[in-house]
Order: sequence, then C-alpha cells, then structure tokens
Amino acid sequence: RPVVSCLGYLRGYKGLEIACKAVARLEGVQLVIAGPRFRRYDLEPLRRALRSAQGVLIDRRLSDQEFADFTAASDASLLPYTAVTTSGVLVSSWSLGTPVVASDLPLFQEFIPEAGPAARLFATGDPISLANAIADLLAVPRERRVAAAQVGAVGQHHRVPGVVAALVADD
Repeated sequence: RPVVSCLGYLRGYKGLEIACKAVARLEGVQLVIAGPRFRRYDLEPLRRALRSAQGVLIDRRLSDQEFADFTAASDASLLPYTAVTTSGVLVSSWSLGTPVVASDLPLFQEFIPEAGPAARLFATGDPISLANAIADLLAVPRERRVAAAQVGAVGQHHRVPGVVAALVADD
C-alpha cells in the first residue's frame, strides 16, 4: 500500500488534520505523521482525525536517520500547510527521491510552478483537493516519481547546475 507522510514538528499551521481528512478519502493509502509536538499544539484533534485516516502518529523527535528513512520510504511527502515562509521538508524530500504534494501557498508555487511527477499543488485548506492531488501523483509510476524527485524540481526551476558551475569557475 502507498505511504504518505507528514514529518517534522507538529504545529497548527502544518495542516495535519487536513492531511488526515484527505487520506481518509483514499482507499488503501497509509498516513504517517511523525515529529515532536510544538508545546502549544493540542494533539487530541489530530489523534481523532488520525483514527478516520487509519494513520500512525509518532510523537517524538526523529533521529536524522529515521527522518531520512521515513522520507525515502514514503511514496509522497505531504505539505498541507496553511501558512509557510520556508520548508526544509520540501528540499529534503526531493533530495531523498520523494515527491511532494503541497498547498498552493506562494512559497510552494515558486518551487512547483507546474504539476509533474515530482510534485503537485492543491488548494490550501481543502482536503478534497489534497486527496485528488495525492491520487494524481500516486497514479504516476513510482520509478518516474522517484527519478523526477531526485533530479529535483528545485534544480530544474532554479537551474542549480548552472549556478554551481559559475561558482566553481570563480574559485
């Protein structure tokens, strides 16, 4: 069964309950939410939402190796944020060959200018839109998703190889 994950600090703006509602609509998809709880984040609504999604909650800080293992084992990283200024999970996911499904907030729009095998956007706060984006991404063969994520939409969009070559030439 496909596995989708939400990893990192458990915080209100991360839209974790939205992820639960979306995954509950998808037959056979498993959800893993893992990370330490931010001190003001109430876990009870998340635990209730996880029951309908038949998801797993790991409420603790993951080691770097665990984070990498969970990310690499996931068929997609979910970023259902309702607000964002930066995201280490986005770049970490791509660097580990895991595609992402992210809310259509400006930061994610910049990194994901169009849908492809490495990423999909969905309407922020809308679990039906998220469920559809997950299903669309999972319909792409796994090998294609992994290869596209490894190449990295970030590298294609920002032309990282050209930047690196210029830096090396200046050295």
